[in-house]
Amino acid sequence: MDSHKVRALLDPLLDGAPGDLYILTLLTSSSTYTCLRRHRDVLSIEHPEVVDALGSALLDGASGTLVLRTFTDRTFHTRPDGRVVPLKSVCGWRLDQGGLRPLDGEGVLAAAGADPVTGRWSEPERGVEYAAAWPVDLARFHALGRR
Repeated sequence: MDSHKVRALLDPLLDGAPGDLYILTLLTSSSTYTCLRRHRDVLSIEHPEVVDALGSALLDGASGTLVLRTFTDRTFHTRPDGRVVPLKSVCGWRLDQGGLRPLDGEGVLAAAGADPVTGRWSEPERGVEYAAAWPVDLARFHALGRR
């Protein structure tokens, strides 16, 4: 996917998120994730193929779930050696007919708490707040995707 489409997809998604370090997990027929870092106007993507898969899923109208973990500037706890462990904020969206439908905290807990392979429930992560997601406007992404 070209850089304009990537920015049209990720900018509206990340604009509502605190911090600058994220883990983006795409749950469709398989589970895949990538690390994103945004510093000023530069966006680094560890595994661009995950963003490509998200773009394709949205353009194809596929179903699935998108989970975004953000490392906040708040402290979860301090280790005995003095290192600070940040609180993570986790939110999510359902892929819905080419769009992203925001999940509330309970919805993202259900989506993030199930093992994507086995479907078994796992305990909520420690040091995580499950937060409501925000609306994401993908009009610009879809306009570029039709070209």
